[in-house]
Amino acid sequence: MHHEPNHQLLQVSADPALEIIIRTGTQHWQDGELTLTVRGNGAVEVTQRQAAKTASFAGTLPTAELDAFGRALHTHRFTAPRTSELPREPGDTPVMLALHHDGKVTFAARIWSADRDTDADLDAILRAAERLTHRVSAGKLGQP
Repeated sequence: MHHEPNHQLLQVSADPALEIIIRTGTQHWQDGELTLTVRGNGAVEVTQRQAAKTASFAGTLPTAELDAFGRALHTHRFTAPRTSELPREPGDTPVMLALHHDGKVTFAARIWSADRDTDADLDAILRAAERLTHRVSAGKLGQP
């Protein structure tokens, strides 16, 4: 089952080989680099890389929540073409949005966090990721 990448998000639970990856930040700044990985089988992992240390948190989403997360990303055009303007403001950090299927990249975008200020869909995607990160890390990372 291989469709246009954004349609894969309509029912994430139907495809255990699907991975949604949202990476924000940079290793040596503030909370470091945070990577949220959500798999079609419901497994969720948050990895925080800060300087010389790494912290990981894992959980499982029930099917309804997994599919609701995917639908939210679909609604907010997760796979839409996005470009970033240069130069960046000091303190802006990179964002990577990606979909993998059976370990192969089917979509990837590298943009910047400040782009969310002018892209309401990107802001909604990052807010959804922050809420899930907060939940999976038991409140240590992300935002409620």
